[in-house]
Parts: sequence; C-alpha cells; structure tokens
Amino acid sequence: MKKSIIYIFFLIFVSLSAIPLMQIETEDINLVYYSNLHDFIIPHILNTHHKTWEFDKGFWNYIPNEKPVYFINDFSDYGNGGATGLPQNYVMLSLAPSINAFDILPQTERVQMLTTHELTHIIAMDQSNKTLKFNRKLFLGKPTTDKNHPETILYAYLTVPRFLSPRWYHEGIAVFIETWQNHGIGRSLGAYDEMVFRAIVNDDNKIFTPFDLEAEGTAIDFSMGGISYIYGTRFVSYLAVTYSPEKVIEWYNINKSQKSNFESAFKYTFDDDLVKVWNNWIKYEREWQRNNLDIVSSNKLTNSTQISDKLNGSFSKMFYDDESHLIYTGYKPYNGKPQLISFDLQGNVKRLTNISNAANYTVTY
Repeated sequence: MKKSIIYIFFLIFVSLSAIPLMQIETEDINLVYYSNLHDFIIPHILNTHHKTWEFDKGFWNYIPNEKPVYFINDFSDYGNGGATGLPQNYVMLSLAPSINAFDILPQTERVQMLTTHELTHIIAMDQSNKTLKFNRKLFLGKPTTDKNHPETILYAYLTVPRFLSPRWYHEGIAVFIETWQNHGIGRSLGAYDEMVFRAIVNDDNKIFTPFDLEAEGTAIDFSMGGISYIYGTRFVSYLAVTYSPEKVIEWYNINKSQKSNFESAFKYTFDDDLVKVWNNWIKYEREWQRNNLDIVSSNKLTNSTQISDKLNGSFSKMFYDDESHLIYTGYKPYNGKPQLISFDLQGNVKRLTNISNAANYTVTY
C-alpha cells in the first residue's frame, strides 16, 4: 500500500506540470481528478462517500479533524484503492473493473465496496483521544516517517500510533467492515480464503503466527501483500465469531480503550494476550478445515491421468482442439514470463507467444 501511495503522489506531482487537475470540494471531501472522461462517475463517488462517511462517523464515534482528499484515476487495467492517514487523510480510487476470478473479491458495487474499505483504513489510523489531539497540536499535524531520519518514527507514533500497526491488522478490519456493510457479500465470507487455509491444512503446512507472518510469510507471499489480507481477515472473523463483532469494533476504536498500541488495546478489550488468542485461532482453523476435508474425502474422486510430474505454475482456462489433439492455455511459470502455450496429452509443451502483464489471479486455473 505504501509504495502505491507514494507512486500516486508522484503522479499527481507530475500531472500538475503536465495537465490541469479538476477539483470538487464539499464540507467533508476534497475530490481531485484529471479528465473530463471521469465526469460521469464523479456524482456517484461523491454520493457514495457522503453516505458512507456519515454512517462511519456515527458507527465509530469518530470526529475527523480534516476532510479526506480523494484522487480518482484510471492508470491501470484493474480497479484498486489505497488509503493513508499520514501525513493527511488520503484515498486513491482506480476506476477500472476489479479482478473477480475465483471469488477473490465478491462485492455488491465496486465504488461502494472500495469506499467502505478505504474509509475504514482512514478511521482506523486517524482516530484520536485527548493525548493524540494534544500531540498533533504540538507537532503541528501528523509528521510522516522518513527512513533517513529514524526519529520520525517516534513522531509518527506519538500522533498516529495505529498507522504503525502491521498490515494484517489494517486489512483485517477493512475487509471485515466491507463485508459487513455489504450485507455479507465480501472477502470475509469468500471462497478464496477458505480454499487457502484448507490447502494449508491438507498439506500439513504452517499457519503463521503474527511474528512469522511479518517475517517469513511476507517474504514468500506470491500475491504481493495478499497474505496480509487473508490472515488479517481470517483472524478478525475468528474474533467476531468467538467474542462478538462488537468486541472487534471496540478493539479498533481507540476511544474505547484509550490505548495507543494495538496489542495493549487487544489486552484491554479481550482480557487476553494477542499471541495466545492467535494460537487459539490456529487450533480452531485446523480443526475446522480437517472436518471439512473429511467431508470432502468421503466422496469418490474422478479418475484422472497425470501427464506431467513437474511443478508447472499457473494456468488459465484450457481449450482442447479435437483435430490437432492439442490443449491451448495461458501459462505463468514460477520463474518466467507469462505465455500462451500448447501441449499434447503426453506433456510435450510448445511456447506460442509471450503474454504481457498477465494478472496474478486471473491466470490461475
């Protein structure tokens, strides 16, 4: 998320010298965009923001000190969003349709889903109590972090402490709320996350602890940060099932616990250690998936013939040609370029051409 935000700010800076930016400012939003081609969707974005923002402020008992800045763009082939509360409340929305392959991002309407998700990030980071309000006045705002000046981490923590929480913490609540506010349609109840943990249990692989997740987990993550969404969403959902959704909201609401640190707030809210409860979730997850696997294994498998013993990578939907007896498919090797290939039933592969910018999930089959 951080890299994408920096990238967007850079593009805004470049755009200032290249094309005129358009701006619409209301009582609770400052919306910026760069093309008249986006005019058709601006009223919908404004209306969606106002409704969501009003609901969120009451739901979280949140009084913002500043209106969020929205930047609307169409720089990519797939829709996306990003948000930060440092140094100001900022939301980026990409207008293209989102990737929905394999039920990764079920949703009712994408502008509503993205707005709900990103504003949850803003509130989770920007909430304040008396101490934080005093610190923000003392520092004349919310100082951003600078790797060349490590002391800025302390300044950021004193003004926006939850900003420095791990990514699973932020994505867990954003996905949870996006699903809740979209009447149960969302990634918290999606099939993709269920499939991931069922595969982990089936293969007897490790379910990461919070420390493993930030070290080993993110290092081997093939989905560019997706593992933080998957783990965060699953853990937050477990808390909601075990303790209640209200307890989850209380943990994230800094006004309830008055604790700046997310771990201290967890201890205050759930009267238990975060790592201990996380390990309880791992045990619960393994039992849940083992029961599901037992049900699946009670059914007979369809007979199949293996044509290759290699670990190949990812494939798109396949097409079989009756005349040539060849199978055509999009193929993404683990350490190579995406390509269009054909292969016969003996496993002999022929590369036909490379494919530019293949999407991570859409290519999966």
